[in-house]
Amino acid sequence: MKIPHPLFGLLLCASLFGMGAAVNAATATKVEIIATNKSEEVGEVSVTWDDGKSERLTKGAHAEQPKLGPDGLIGWVWSKERHADLWVSEHLRVQRGKQLLFEVTSGKPFIEDWGFVAEGLAVKSRAAHGPAWVELFSLADGKRITLIEKAFGDGLPAWAKPYNDD
Repeated sequence: MKIPHPLFGLLLCASLFGMGAAVNAATATKVEIIATNKSEEVGEVSVTWDDGKSERLTKGAHAEQPKLGPDGLIGWVWSKERHADLWVSEHLRVQRGKQLLFEVTSGKPFIEDWGFVAEGLAVKSRAAHGPAWVELFSLADGKRITLIEKAFGDGLPAWAKPYNDD
């Protein structure tokens, strides 16, 4: 039986898509920073997969604060420039395996802390001076859901309380 050409193409695409998903199916069990300069806390992102293999995912990233998340997610803060003697760490990358899902840019130039929370992705950032901001981003697309311009006080929602400045 001869398969019509359009159907064959559709079957081939579906088969290749399934193979690609299987290749990317590795789940991170550990994510860490390999310091490129012993005097700094930034460096390259190294991941250990569930099959025991490790690899570096970045080169020249000035990355820090790597974390494991739910459903195979991993994330880290990265900088592309310095201000005085500090890396401007306003970028946060979220991936599933080796696949980039999204990057967010914090409202303030220095991400102090962040985490995967039940409601999404919480990010605490501040400028060189002044109050910190806490933002909630969607894990579906990286869009900001909520901005709290003062990370202190009793009125913080439950997801923001771990980032309280009190």
